[in-house]
Parts: sequence; C-alpha cells; structure tokens
Amino acid sequence: MVVAPPVAPRLGLQCEAIAADTTTIRSLDWDRSRFDIEFGLRNGTTYNAFLVRGERTALIDTSHAKFRDTWIPLLKQQIDPTTIDVLIVS
Repeated sequence: MVVAPPVAPRLGLQCEAIAADTTTIRSLDWDRSRFDIEFGLRNGTTYNAFLVRGERTALIDTSHAKFRDTWIPLLKQQIDPTTIDVLIVS
C-alpha cells in the first residue's frame, strides 16, 4: 500500500482598499469542493470581509476558522480590533 503524504491546504489572503474608507480582506480556499452541501465548486471559494471606516468603524463578516492564524494578524495590520465599533455578521 502506498500512502500519499498529506497535502497542505491551498489557502490565501488578499487585502486591498476598494474605496476611500473601505478595505476588503478576502480569504481564498482553493480546495473547498462544496457550498451549502448541494452546490459543487470547481475553483474553491472566497470568504469576504469588509472594514468600513466612517463616523464609526464597522467590520462586515469575518472568515472561516481555518484562516484564524493568518486572518487575525492581517486584520491587526489594518486596525486595532478593539477600535471596531460594530460587527455585522451576514
């Protein structure tokens, strides 16, 4: 029997300003094969979060738990999380 070595998940992050006061943090999961159990994915998926700064600061969505070790430090490069006024989860 031949056992293949474990394959590291193909995960990535992108962070960029998409408007004057809005930054997106995209978590890319190239290996996710299903969405909501019934939809097949050929090219993986993304989890999109948005940091919106104005009179108050809002974080709209976060990411999948598998990105915890990389996503939170990337968020901290953009803002001190304790200064986020509103968290919107959709």
